[in-house]
Amino acid sequence: MGFTNLKFQPGGILIEEGKPSDYVYLIKQGQVEIRKGSRRDHPIVLGRLGPGEIFGEMSVYDGSPSAAAAIAIDDTEVTAMSHQEFHRRFEQMDPIFKGIFSRLVTRVRDMSDKLAD
Repeated sequence: MGFTNLKFQPGGILIEEGKPSDYVYLIKQGQVEIRKGSRRDHPIVLGRLGPGEIFGEMSVYDGSPSAAAAIAIDDTEVTAMSHQEFHRRFEQMDPIFKGIFSRLVTRVRDMSDKLAD
């Protein structure tokens, strides 16, 4: 199964911080808030994403736990790309771009860890 359309109500959790994700998400409608420290009383909001934006790729790429949570802010519809489909497409990518993507994931994870400290 490569792609699935999913709907979330406000407050719906698309990705839990600290847990691996099985999907890369493309927002079709609505907004998603990316939060760090979601288990604390006052999480850090890293950003809000809207239609056309993608998230969840880092955890799917390297299998690591998600660096942040993704929460639906309003009625949200996404297209979810499976882990298998992501890796099938990634393997077809030019080796130079694979290296760039890998380095970017490492940098973002490092910055996210520093932010949490």
